[in-house]
Amino acid sequence: MTLSAMILGLLIAISTWCRADIPRVISYQGRITDSQGTPIADGVYNMRVRIFDASTAGTQLWDSGVLLTQVNDGVCSVILGQSPQPALSLAFDRDFWFQITFAGEDQSPRVRLCSTGYAFTAAGLVPGTEIAGAVSQGPRAALAVTNTSELAGTYGVYGQTFSPSGCGVYALASATTGGTAAVYGQVSSSQGHGVTGSATATAGSTRGVYGETYSPSGYGVFGFAAATTGLTTGICGQVISPGGHGVTGSATATTGSTYGVYGQTFSPSGYGVFGINESASGQAAGVHGQVNSSQGWGVRGVATATSGVTHGVHGSTSSPSGHGVSGLASATSGQTRGVYGHVSSSQGCGVLGINDSSGLDGVGVMGRSLSPGGHGIEGCGDCGGYFTSPSTGGFGVGAWATASTGPTCGVYGDASSAEGYGVSGMNFAAQASGDDLAVGVMGLSVAAGGHGVEGHGEGGGASCGGFFDSWSPQGYGVAGWASAPSGQTYGVYGAASATSGYAVYASGNFAASGTKSCVVTTSRGPRMLYCLESPENWFEDFGSGQVVHGRSHVELDPVFLETVTIDSLNPFMVFIQPGGPCPGLYVTKATRGFEVIAADDSTSLPFDYRVVASRKGYENRRLDPCDAALRDPYLYPGSAPEWAQPSDLRARDEGRHRRASAPSARRSAP
Repeated sequence: MTLSAMILGLLIAISTWCRADIPRVISYQGRITDSQGTPIADGVYNMRVRIFDASTAGTQLWDSGVLLTQVNDGVCSVILGQSPQPALSLAFDRDFWFQITFAGEDQSPRVRLCSTGYAFTAAGLVPGTEIAGAVSQGPRAALAVTNTSELAGTYGVYGQTFSPSGCGVYALASATTGGTAAVYGQVSSSQGHGVTGSATATAGSTRGVYGETYSPSGYGVFGFAAATTGLTTGICGQVISPGGHGVTGSATATTGSTYGVYGQTFSPSGYGVFGINESASGQAAGVHGQVNSSQGWGVRGVATATSGVTHGVHGSTSSPSGHGVSGLASATSGQTRGVYGHVSSSQGCGVLGINDSSGLDGVGVMGRSLSPGGHGIEGCGDCGGYFTSPSTGGFGVGAWATASTGPTCGVYGDASSAEGYGVSGMNFAAQASGDDLAVGVMGLSVAAGGHGVEGHGEGGGASCGGFFDSWSPQGYGVAGWASAPSGQTYGVYGAASATSGYAVYASGNFAASGTKSCVVTTSRGPRMLYCLESPENWFEDFGSGQVVHGRSHVELDPVFLETVTIDSLNPFMVFIQPGGPCPGLYVTKATRGFEVIAADDSTSLPFDYRVVASRKGYENRRLDPCDAALRDPYLYPGSAPEWAQPSDLRARDEGRHRRASAPSARRSAP
């Protein structure tokens, strides 16, 4: 069976932007004969038409399904695309082929779909009209539209779309080099706009002006205001939707110095980019920049003037929850920046935030990171971040970690230098007055089990969780106050998890105006054992021995001897406790031990002893004054007595030390 076909009345548009009054149907007519060329018998036959994108094989794009077709004298006629068949929603902007199946037999070859001359009657510029050609004369425009009316609210070009993701006006500059512009607007009025875009939809990803460029050095949107006075604007974006954007810039190139939005001004008081969002609520943005390049910038502002109050980027918002400038870098890797500021002036600021409010919660610049390992604000340079507050109750740096769980940090500092500081706090006040304390770094925790300051030393060796140093002759390396009047408070609290570690280790003297205790567990709970105090610095050792035939020699521990001083000026003391009745015992001393002698040579019994000797290096210390304790509120709840001044204490202490030309009677050897 052979089918010769004719396609009549191609009543479809050749663009996806079609008018509803053009029927999207195709009239198909064919003649069916047998192998000898004789028309087949009249009757109703099954017929099927499919559309492919290739003459053979390819992809099926449309299928009419089985059609019941009347054949008269070998001729059949069908309308493709009418109900109940599937709609012909193809764009018809490229070649298509019909695959005809008649009475269950596929006809070969496929029929190429061709257009019919004068199929459309143009009424103005119908949808899909294309204007193309090289223009080198006149205004050099492929299409020039001029509106000579001087009435307000008129448009030279007006574009409108009802699609939530469409574009009212779409322009494409396909050249990849040169100063091309997808849309170029120019205005001579000092209060006019080169390009004005309005997105009236109150929801969805609407855009007042949308610009896109594929050139690595081009501009998606370029605005230029040539007037040197007045409220001129290179680009002005406005949006009414609470989730929309006044200006949206997208630089889709993944390499090169691309810009989502690029603004430039030569006026010392002008703005490279100025965005205003008048919405009083919602996540409104004056300027929103987004870039997909791992090294690009969502918004980048450069102020090239070397003097004057210039701004690389200036953002202003009237909304109480809005943002003057909002930057978003959606790339999950690479050196991306939500907002990047750069300035060449030695006294300028890459990013400057000012809050004129007199309230306590006003913020000049706020950085926020939702990444568990991210940084709200990160600064790099000789001074990673420099912050100053002229307010008497303000903060040079105020940082809040508002998350209620997780290892959050109000302030996080990191230093790669072996001599650097993760966080360095300095107070340049000449002197603290009254109860005021000049504090370099202050940490405060209001949690019941929190820490005002917590340090971790994770390095090997003698790493420090916190290192504090004071150069003042009366300063504190570490000063801790527990100001709560009740409860188990701690001025300084130390904890060590390692059994060989130290919760608190003092390299130097250790003093306490209260008690020094050891806490042990008992059947009735933890109890404190108190230290014995002495006016002199003694070390002591204990042991046991055995008197045999009236004598016993005890050799002192050689390691113990390395910690004490035993000589004619510093003799040690021995206390003997016999282990049974005896006629009497006495001791003779040497520099490294002692003899225990019984009055009766036949005496044999055990004994215990206690040895006390002067600590090496502290032999002459006795009841030393402690100037630091004059400010101890535990000893002096009000204030120290007038006589208790450091100079008076030292004068009273002259001659008190035990170093003399001859040993005292109490210290002489037996």
